[in-house]
Amino acid sequence: MAPRLKRNVRRLGCRDPSSRGSETPELFTRIWKEFESYRQRIAAVAIGRHYFGVSFPTNQEDETDYVAGMRVGDDAPVLPGLEKRTVSGGQFAVFECPVEAIGAMYQHIFTGGCRVQR
Repeated sequence: MAPRLKRNVRRLGCRDPSSRGSETPELFTRIWKEFESYRQRIAAVAIGRHYFGVSFPTNQEDETDYVAGMRVGDDAPVLPGLEKRTVSGGQFAVFECPVEAIGAMYQHIFTGGCRVQR
């Protein structure tokens, strides 16, 4: 799978901090169920209809913030309970799957099931 080049984009969604190595399908099911409770309000200000899960580094060496959300514009309001984050432009690996398979896909990627060819 070839990486895709993207420019800076904003994501509005639910954030969940997690320790590296603790990612399980159940964790992602919980995050995406929380997102689902906000989905209609986010969709009202979203650009497009796609959902995105993005892992962001934190200041903690063993912790990441996972944000489940949708793409929004610069001027989109930040709704209570949500965060807006910027994904910097660059090369990204994009893995497409149905929402119910996100946990299994994430586990597959980060437990050695995915090999990037250079």
